[in-house]
Amino acid sequence: MTAQEVAELLRISRATVTRLAQRGELARIPVAGRLLFTRLEVTRFVSGQRQNGAPL
Repeated sequence: MTAQEVAELLRISRATVTRLAQRGELARIPVAGRLLFTRLEVTRFVSGQRQNGAPL
């Protein structure tokens, strides 16, 4: 998934997705200068947010 697709899925900005990736909070795969994300990692991120009680 692209950063834009993740942003739309989570209903957050693309910039927030990028920040989360840079901080290591959302695992990413750099490919040819782009950040790509797997659905599994996005699901893990959301699950972690729910367990911590943090809002998305």
